[in-house]
Amino acid sequence: MLARTVSLETERGNPASRRRLETQILHYAGGTWRGYTYQWNDEQTDATLVAAAGTDQTLTVTDAQAPGGKRRQTWHFPSRAECLTAITLGGLHSRLHLGPAQQGPRLRRHRG
Repeated sequence: MLARTVSLETERGNPASRRRLETQILHYAGGTWRGYTYQWNDEQTDATLVAAAGTDQTLTVTDAQAPGGKRRQTWHFPSRAECLTAITLGGLHSRLHLGPAQQGPRLRRHRG
C-alpha cells in the first residue's frame, strides 16, 4: 500500500496555515492496484472516502497578490478511475494521481 496526504496553504506564503485536503491511497492486492481518495473534514480530525465518481471543492485562499486579497481555488478530488489511469508501473516505480497544482516530492516505496 502507498499513501500520500496533500495539503494547501490557506494563506499564501504562510506554512502555518496549511490544511490537509486529501489523502490518496493505492492498494495492491491480487495483482491489481486500486486507488482511493479521502477528503479531510474542516476540523482536520478525520477524512472520509470520496465517492467513486470523485468531487470538486472550492476553497478561498488569502493571497495579497490577488484582487481583494483573496482568491478562489477549485480542488479536484480524483475518481477511482482517475487514480487508476495515473498509475505507471515500471519495476517498483509507482506514482499517485496528482494534478499540476498538487504535485510535490516523489513518493518512495517503503521496503520493510
